[in-house]
Amino acid sequence: MTDYIEMAGVLQGCKDLLITAHHDPDADCVGAILGLWHLFAGEQHGWTMVLEDEIPPNLKYLPDCGRIVHPADIVVQPQAVLLVDCGEPDRVSRGWLDAYYNLPFYCIDHHVSNVFRGELALVERDASSTGEIVAAMGEAAQLPVNIQAASCLYCAIVSDTGCFRYENTTPRSLEIAAKMLRKGVDMELTRVHLFESRSPAGMIVLQAAFRNMQFAADGALCYTFVRHEEAAAVQAVAADYNSIANFTLMRSGVKIGLLFEEYDNDVKVSLRSRQGLRMDKLAHALGGGGHVRAAGCRIDGNLETVLPLVLEKALEMIMHGV
Repeated sequence: MTDYIEMAGVLQGCKDLLITAHHDPDADCVGAILGLWHLFAGEQHGWTMVLEDEIPPNLKYLPDCGRIVHPADIVVQPQAVLLVDCGEPDRVSRGWLDAYYNLPFYCIDHHVSNVFRGELALVERDASSTGEIVAAMGEAAQLPVNIQAASCLYCAIVSDTGCFRYENTTPRSLEIAAKMLRKGVDMELTRVHLFESRSPAGMIVLQAAFRNMQFAADGALCYTFVRHEEAAAVQAVAADYNSIANFTLMRSGVKIGLLFEEYDNDVKVSLRSRQGLRMDKLAHALGGGGHVRAAGCRIDGNLETVLPLVLEKALEMIMHGV
């Protein structure tokens, strides 16, 4: 409670705050950013919401999503920076944030790999989502929740709990989601946009992932990949890979699932697991981070160089059971 009040007090006193989040924005970071902006009347305080990468099309239904700008479009000199859903500036910026390193930095996040160094951080590694933390902070600070804030925060919680199916779902996350629904959130609209709105290119990428799926370690390891030329042929974008990694855990007996997305100069690797295997540790060893059961990284190279490297480490983890 004290941490909530302290962070809420800092934010309420911030004018011209710059709010930003990690590369390849997902529903939690976008929903949490917008939820904060609505809860704290960000427009009245001159707050600017900034994301370097394109917002996935399925999230553009969120209220005032169009107010999130690209770094090149920042027009107000910020007085402070708030990192949302991550704690490392290099996961936010490929250079544009360097101009603001002299400012106070704050952080709200729930990733177990968070290593934030700044003025003040509100990090709850047991929270289902950053959206849940924002909602809990707003409640502690007795901030009014309008339908816009509720819609954004509900979206964040639903997404990161896999529609309340993942083990990070807790009584508190369910209670907060229920409170958001009582504000009038359209549950069906949220479900359709998050889980039932794959693009035509996304369907073809999904087909490629199933076609390329392979197993190792007597079925304990499942991995799949999508080559750059396969995705480029249908003009697929990052959002078209949404949730594909989860399919690598679908077959009985799988302990670790891996999805490799090949790009021009690097490969994005999504890591998933069951039965106590720590994907945050595996991701950290590969230069990335994330959650205990869901993490990721990007590695320079192509499939031929990256895939064997990651498979070797994943197989070692299965062998040693840690």
